[in-house]
Amino acid sequence: MGACLSRATAAALETGHERRARRALLRLGRIGHQLRAGAMALSIVRLFARESDAPRGQIVAMAGLAGAAVTLMMMVVNASADRIAAGQLGLETPALFLLAWSINNGAQRYAATESVRAVETSLRRVRLRVAEKVRRCGLRFVEGQGGLAAFDPLLRDAGMLSQGVLLLVRGAKSVLMLACALAYLFWVSPASALTLLLVLGVLLPFLVSHFRITAGELSRADAADARFADRMAGQLAGFKEVMADRRVGDGVAAELAGLCRQTEAVRRASNRRQMREILLTRGAGYLVLALVVFLVPALVPASAETVLTVTATTLFLTDPMLTLASALPMMAKVDAAVGALYDLEVRVDKAVAAADGLTPGATFIEGRPAFERIVLDGVGFRYADGGTDAFAVGPLDLTLCRGELVFIVGGNGSGKSTLLKLLTGLYRPQAGRVLLDGQAIDDDTRPGYRTRFATVFTDSHLFERLYGRPEIDPADVNRGLAELGLAEKTRYTAQGFSNLALSTGQKKRIALLAALLKERPILVLDELAADQDPDFRRHFYEDVLPALKADGLTVICVTHDDHWFYVADRVLAVSDGRLVERAG
Repeated sequence: MGACLSRATAAALETGHERRARRALLRLGRIGHQLRAGAMALSIVRLFARESDAPRGQIVAMAGLAGAAVTLMMMVVNASADRIAAGQLGLETPALFLLAWSINNGAQRYAATESVRAVETSLRRVRLRVAEKVRRCGLRFVEGQGGLAAFDPLLRDAGMLSQGVLLLVRGAKSVLMLACALAYLFWVSPASALTLLLVLGVLLPFLVSHFRITAGELSRADAADARFADRMAGQLAGFKEVMADRRVGDGVAAELAGLCRQTEAVRRASNRRQMREILLTRGAGYLVLALVVFLVPALVPASAETVLTVTATTLFLTDPMLTLASALPMMAKVDAAVGALYDLEVRVDKAVAAADGLTPGATFIEGRPAFERIVLDGVGFRYADGGTDAFAVGPLDLTLCRGELVFIVGGNGSGKSTLLKLLTGLYRPQAGRVLLDGQAIDDDTRPGYRTRFATVFTDSHLFERLYGRPEIDPADVNRGLAELGLAEKTRYTAQGFSNLALSTGQKKRIALLAALLKERPILVLDELAADQDPDFRRHFYEDVLPALKADGLTVICVTHDDHWFYVADRVLAVSDGRLVERAG
């Protein structure tokens, strides 16, 4: 009768386990559905799907094979313990272990190598595609982005993405290891496997909720880092002001210190949370081990060999659980980085749709006039700041004839730079029209219209080499450098300029040379003489400009040097966005 009661009690306990297991499996099913949906929404998965031609099926299969091989190694170890105890261990068991070990190493190496190659290829494709689209954007879009920081997704996080894809492969392997190990555990001890599923059903939702909080804290820390980098760049850009006024430097230093403290606090909080999650996962593994070793045998009697096998298997499961838990925060950062890259592409796509396309190759013929007359007829442009009109230029009426030398004057903020951008086609007029030899310039003809101009703006960037002129003879460039008094400062070779660590005035001279080498019929110079020494300034006005005019170039020169106004054919004044002609 006692035996009957024992069997009945065991059956009841088993039935209770099954009821709890069904509830755990249902809960795990819902969680698994959410995790699968989340995985499909991961930006790095989208990166693979959209950009890579890598064998994704083979990568997943190899990751699964590696997980199965590790599980086989565990099973061989468990079986070896029994055979050693019985004195039956032969060569086939170590051979099987070595085979599983070789399969794991080979499959894991293939999955990791192909995944990294795929993500690097995908990243290259996205970067080049977005960079090409940026080239097609209008100037106002680039100016409105607020500097280089807006394009950070193109410039950073490559290493993190590579690490992220490795974590993705390890995570996939860990999931498959868990599945294989659970299947093995069900075969060895169904009660132990059901207990493990029950614990996972309670633990996973808790870990997922913590993962979301940690991801948010990491994003805030990254934002704080970006603010620090921006302020640090400001300190370097304004270093003269920092040196000249101790109070300015102290203010910048105080703000940098505050940003550092904010970043430290956020990162400490996120690191503490990550550590708690890792400890929680590790503690859960020990909890499962305790339940399997102490509780399950008490409820469902098992042999010592079974308990030993279950214990070893449970210890084995701790590693993939810990791998998954520790990978979640990093995957959040990777997801955010890829998402930011695609968000940037969306913004660029909208700007490209509103732009008027790339400038085609120059169509004018050397030695022949590319135009006779350019007319600005009631041209206007209005800047807007948050929907509020900030500054308006125009209506502008101007006739520019071939071969003229025109000076433009005006105070800071008067609209001179906007006038030049409208004249050269860098801005699309919001009112009025621009006519080239009587033909109105529209979105289709504006890219070609720009090819008439060579420009040197006050903020022109000096490239290390003369792009667009691969056939140019360095000797010709060096002769030009000598004429500009720069032969001792830099030289030009097939690799570019030997030295660009020059003063602002010297860089502007090189920019002038680069503009002249383009052989465009119209030359636009914005305050080129402002940073020059007195000797070169005199040479520029009395020798260079008259020589350019004599060569048939049309020159528009923004200047404040009224001492040399007599050199110009006309002097135009810009004031409050309006243009008037004045005596030279």
